[in-house]
Amino acid sequence: NAAIAEYPVPIVAYADGITMGGGIGLAGHARIRIVTERSRLAMPETRIGFTPDVGGSLLLARAPGRLGEYLALTGATMTAADALYAGFADHLVPTMHLGPLAEALETRADPGSPSEIVLLFDDTPDTSALEQARGWIDDAFAAPTVAEVVERLRASDVPAARETAGTLRELSPTSLTITLEAVRRARGLDLRQALDQEYRLAQWFAVTQPDLAEGIRAQLVDKDRSPRWEPASLDALAPNLVDEAFSFVPSVPLWG
Repeated sequence: NAAIAEYPVPIVAYADGITMGGGIGLAGHARIRIVTERSRLAMPETRIGFTPDVGGSLLLARAPGRLGEYLALTGATMTAADALYAGFADHLVPTMHLGPLAEALETRADPGSPSEIVLLFDDTPDTSALEQARGWIDDAFAAPTVAEVVERLRASDVPAARETAGTLRELSPTSLTITLEAVRRARGLDLRQALDQEYRLAQWFAVTQPDLAEGIRAQLVDKDRSPRWEPASLDALAPNLVDEAFSFVPSVPLWG
């Protein structure tokens, strides 16, 4: 992921169709990020009791307002318009133009840069649903804790906000708490620092926490969609949980 972002030759990524989790790591850090009318992007790690990785925490941290916290905690799916608005993509190119675009990138000398060539195929997106929902999202997800986020959502007169409160109550309290902190800390990091933070947290989840294995079992193995989180409620979390997670030292460092 760092190599993609730092590569001296501009990398063009087509996030065409489902682009989630690791797909965000491959596409989200490219120099030129293209979505299509059938793109669906997300960082759904909290659905398996985990936390966003592959540099996703940094992309989330840079989203407008509190969209980063919303997308990280809920794992909500973005359309092309949403991805453009949230900063996960740069251009909308209709699927039918992807082939001609690839040919133009390979063969055209005029215009003189990949970005200028992409603009020849660029389309105008619809209005982003995320942009329209910024009011209740920013209000609720600015709360200092997950519990207060849920309370603000439950008290909202917007049906989508109350539905989101229900979604959060189904997810791992540990995952939600660590993810909220991770996105907020990532606002002060660069990509390599964010990747390092994510790697530490990934090791902490894998080595010390039962929720990741349980989430994978419930969502991907048995597919009963009925995870048994430990602990099962926010008020049962250890008071030092955040300090423990962010101070964890992996046995093998990320950068060798």
